[in-house]
Amino acid sequence: MARSGLDDQGWTISAIARQLGIDRRSVRRAIQADAFPEFTRRARKLDPYKAHLIQRWNEGCRTGPILFAELQTLGYQGQRTAVGIYLQRLRQAQGLPKRSRNAHPDHPLQHVNVGLPRFCVVEVKRL
Repeated sequence: MARSGLDDQGWTISAIARQLGIDRRSVRRAIQADAFPEFTRRARKLDPYKAHLIQRWNEGCRTGPILFAELQTLGYQGQRTAVGIYLQRLRQAQGLPKRSRNAHPDHPLQHVNVGLPRFCVVEVKRL
């Protein structure tokens, strides 16, 4: 693969790495070698489950812990953080605001959970 030319345009190595989604050291080696090798992205644990997440998102279920639990029942072995990051990207793509972990202190219903979409199934386990 030919050089991208981003370094010739004044881009920093870090900026090129972020743009291409690769490590800075890989960018540095490629610049020194005058050619960018072909990079293949490794399959992520979440990749096979993204279609399910998108389907449930479109149905209205946007609660991370519930979606994570659903994925686990489907065999997902990855981390909850990966699911949260993917949901955050879905929110950004739709122009929705970031979810806050803390209720706003001025909100009159800060202690009432009224935000669960009707399509989400919540299991309550008693000890």
